[in-house]
Amino acid sequence: MFEDEFLMKKIILSVLTTLALTVSIHSVRASENLKMIEGAIESEALSIKISKDLSGIITGKVCQRCETQVLKITPATQLFIAGKKVGLTRATTQSGKPGVAFYDLKTRLVTRIKIY
Repeated sequence: MFEDEFLMKKIILSVLTTLALTVSIHSVRASENLKMIEGAIESEALSIKISKDLSGIITGKVCQRCETQVLKITPATQLFIAGKKVGLTRATTQSGKPGVAFYDLKTRLVTRIKIY
């Protein structure tokens, strides 16, 4: 009986090892195909300046010693306040508040702003 249990544990361990190796190989292949297309700036105080035509800029620092990043806002930029989508016209009232700005890495255009 002891030999049967030992053999069963050995088989289970072999199967789990094979499964783990298979998963890690596929994970490496998947990450090779991933391409970063979006960046984000999360800041304790986003500075938002917007004109009547809904174009503008947003600036923020990721950390105290980090450089200030400047990104362009367009009329296509979406604004979310406390998880709810609102009109971009409300953006200037949110300046100085904590939030995150998501942007296209190639164009540096802001796709959406989330204010906490």
